[in-house]
Amino acid sequence: MQKVVSATEARIHFGRLMHDVVETNQPVIVQRAGQPQVVVLPVGEFERLQKLKAQPQDEEALQFLESMAAIIEKRRQNISIPEPEELIRQMRKNRDEELHSHLR
Repeated sequence: MQKVVSATEARIHFGRLMHDVVETNQPVIVQRAGQPQVVVLPVGEFERLQKLKAQPQDEEALQFLESMAAIIEKRRQNISIPEPEELIRQMRKNRDEELHSHLR
């Protein structure tokens, strides 16, 4: 379960908050007026997230998963979708166009 604290509590007890985050290696959500505003997390976790963000293959994997989710939803609604070969052809075409646009 995520730990959540108010902005006031975070401000008053920031040293303790930092200590808890480092010791437990768990992020803490800070809320203002009952709405999440920021997350305090260990530096190691932040660095890991930055590395993931910088890796283009992760973006490609995310796009692939989003495409698969859309296909599953269409099948669930009995909407016809292209054959797998056509989907692969279109994905390759899109990839090639993107690669060529970067070379120009």
